[in-house]
Amino acid sequence: MIVRQDFNIFAADFEFYDLTFLLIREQISGNMETLKIFSIFIETIIAILSVLLWIRKGKASGAFIFVTFTIYVFYDIARMYSLAIPEPILRIAFAIAVISMLIAVWRLYNKE
Repeated sequence: MIVRQDFNIFAADFEFYDLTFLLIREQISGNMETLKIFSIFIETIIAILSVLLWIRKGKASGAFIFVTFTIYVFYDIARMYSLAIPEPILRIAFAIAVISMLIAVWRLYNKE
């Protein structure tokens, strides 16, 4: 009988912690959605500024930064809205973005 009573207390505690976990997870999930949208917004601003760097300042690295962050925006939107884009396409796009940023940083390091 004591075992049964202890089990009921444990089960009640488990339900409390399970509910608490679900509430915390829901709060984090909502915050993550906001963070994703904010990140896409910042990536878009970086892409726009990189075009200005490229066109107005004549820095070719701006073109590579533009490619990188435009792909990042595309990739994040595709993930966030579960667009029907095949996974290999997203992986290739991400690889192109990384290579593009490598070129941009290399050009900046060598002072164009």
